[in-house]
Amino acid sequence: MSSSTSLSIGAAIYIAVKPIIKIFLNASLGYMLAKHNLFTVEFCKNMSIIIINYFTPCLVFSRVVSTIDSSDLKTIGVVILMAVLYQFFGLVVGLVLNHTTPVPRAWRGGMLIMGIFNNAADLPVAYVTTLANGSQFSANDGAKGTSYAMVFTLVFVITMFSFGAFQLIERDFEGQLNPQDDEKIIEGDVNTKENADLPIPNDINLVSSTVISNPKAVAPSTGFDVDSVHSFLDSQYSGDLSPVRSFDSEVLPHSKNQGQNTSSGSVLRPCTITATATSAGTIGLRRSLSRRKHAKEKSDIGDSEYDGFYNNEDLLDETIDDVIDTYSRAPALKRNDIQQQDVSSMPLSTRISVRPFYPRLLRILKRVLINCLRPPSSSLIISIIICMVKPLRSLFFLDAANTTFHRAPDGQPVLHFLMDFTMFVGNATVPCGLCMLGATMARLKIGTLPQGFWKSVLVMTVAKLVVLPIIAVALVTQLIKAGWIAADNYMAIFVLVITAGTPGATSQIYITATYTSPDDPEHLALDCCSAMLVAQYVVLFLSLSVLVTYTLKCVVNF
Repeated sequence: MSSSTSLSIGAAIYIAVKPIIKIFLNASLGYMLAKHNLFTVEFCKNMSIIIINYFTPCLVFSRVVSTIDSSDLKTIGVVILMAVLYQFFGLVVGLVLNHTTPVPRAWRGGMLIMGIFNNAADLPVAYVTTLANGSQFSANDGAKGTSYAMVFTLVFVITMFSFGAFQLIERDFEGQLNPQDDEKIIEGDVNTKENADLPIPNDINLVSSTVISNPKAVAPSTGFDVDSVHSFLDSQYSGDLSPVRSFDSEVLPHSKNQGQNTSSGSVLRPCTITATATSAGTIGLRRSLSRRKHAKEKSDIGDSEYDGFYNNEDLLDETIDDVIDTYSRAPALKRNDIQQQDVSSMPLSTRISVRPFYPRLLRILKRVLINCLRPPSSSLIISIIICMVKPLRSLFFLDAANTTFHRAPDGQPVLHFLMDFTMFVGNATVPCGLCMLGATMARLKIGTLPQGFWKSVLVMTVAKLVVLPIIAVALVTQLIKAGWIAADNYMAIFVLVITAGTPGATSQIYITATYTSPDDPEHLALDCCSAMLVAQYVVLFLSLSVLVTYTLKCVVNF
């Protein structure tokens, strides 16, 4: 803390509200850019990958190395413990709501995910960095707070992807991922006269934004497996540096007759298809083709009226349907189910339970290892290791306790230029992340909800934004008394409390879209998820302001 001056109630309220205004302004920018089609669904997807794999690792490295040392190991352990307790509380709330409120059976797994996971990255980091510019916290406090927030993010990644929590969402779609309708073939409604220049093979599975490194990758896989879905989700949401390519001039297997596929021959695609095009995905494909036809017509008009100036507003407004078109893997799952009738006829719970224990354990350990090697996780692990070895840390960060090491001509450690680089790049993480948050909110659409579902929305909102923060304050107070957290470690106390008051994770929208079929006229799971997130973010302005004000005055005791 940079100042010991006691805060008045008015000053505490101002300090609490100021970061929220910054957060909402930044998110509003993303909202407007998405509404004007400058932040398209495809752009947001690619930008999220860049944030996860490039910006975030730089942010983690620069903040952790400069602020954490061996004395903080116990605090990091407490942060991990609290992250697990918050998730356990959310799980209990979700289970209670599933049995006491009118939650549709097709979204009970989604309700559990909504309760378990919070937006534990963007919002806490944005708050911490704003407070670090004030009089009550120093810049070093802000960097340390960011490090603690990144530990929450690591727990999120391991729980969601390594331990397979996303499969709770898959359970909601068991009844929809059946092969009954998969005998349909893409017919003339796609290859109509207006789209005659888009020859589409009848039996090719085009999955949006999936990397196609060779023609064989396009062929349907040999059977549905939870691990295959995990690989796709993990690459999209926990950080995969694989380049995202469209199907421009893509070599795809085909036959001379469009109605049949052969193992030889290829065709160059003259257009980009961003929808899911399978025998079960014709609606999403038609929607994408219609959108691009509309954009082409508008572009042609623009060429004559505006001297070639192209405005993305000419595109049709992108909605949650476009998110489904981009992320959905449901048609692929259905096709795989056809090829494994004996397995797909069993419910997911049965398929998982019949697997031997040790192979399942090995798969989980493999997932944990893979996630630990991904950029966000590996940067945190490497940074902590560097911090624990003082001679190694002195190569990056100027430590007054170690003055015998050689320095660069500017008086800084010899590897300090890496700190400059990572700090420069890492500063883009929060603004870009909040813009993506706003773009996501811009595409949420609440359709027809089950009767009485508002009760579930109300209880979950109160539980996450009111009850859990109260519990967190009580737990943190006891941890301070027990000596688990130093009473003067104000930033650790602040991050532990504020993270408990954040709303649900917006990544649930994209994971749900992965299992949603573009053919379905109604998207109940996405509607329920959207209603939850909208309600929580509306209440967030008031709830977080009250929580931060109370924390500053009564927990941190400013």
